[in-house]
Amino acid sequence: MMTRYVVRAFSAAVVLVLILVLPGLADPVIEVGDHAIERDQPNQEVLIYVTGGDPVAGVTFSIRTGDALTPTPCSAPQITALDILGSSTTPTIFFGNNNGQFDPDGDPDPFPRYESRITTTAGGTVDADGLLAMLTLDATGVFGGTWALLACDPAGVESEFAGSGGGTTIHNGTVWIDGFPSIPEPSTLVLLLIGLCSIWWRWRAANRN
Repeated sequence: MMTRYVVRAFSAAVVLVLILVLPGLADPVIEVGDHAIERDQPNQEVLIYVTGGDPVAGVTFSIRTGDALTPTPCSAPQITALDILGSSTTPTIFFGNNNGQFDPDGDPDPFPRYESRITTTAGGTVDADGLLAMLTLDATGVFGGTWALLACDPAGVESEFAGSGGGTTIHNGTVWIDGFPSIPEPSTLVLLLIGLCSIWWRWRAANRN
């Protein structure tokens, strides 16, 4: 009877430990997110994150805007850069443990609205929880619209982590541009009003003379 009680108590303790530990080791989830960018502007950075915490040994990360299945022109912003390593000031999960990043499509890229990068760890694994990629968009000549932002290649093959036992879940997002010009800050409006009043006052004083 005592032995059965000890076994049950031990089992309960194991379950409790698993409940406390396993939430930090969930399968990776790529959160592409919804991003508003400026109209008619280049070099706009978008950050993409991963959650879950599962240890991974590498990633093949692909991203595309709108219908990037063909290289023909479309209205979506172009992708001009993709970085899955980052820097000391903005490190991704692979920044401190990688073998470099590889562009499987080469340069020049025939798909201006699609990019892909591959990296593996230099040793062991990293936790899939944090900044995954930095995407640079060019909206020159684009004045409004909403487009899908998909973590897949032109053939529809989704991004995937290496070494994750449970696979990769992707929550795709959007990128959008408000079709209306941005409204100036209140302080800017005040300065503009002061400037106009100053011009009017000088014009009035000159006409009196």
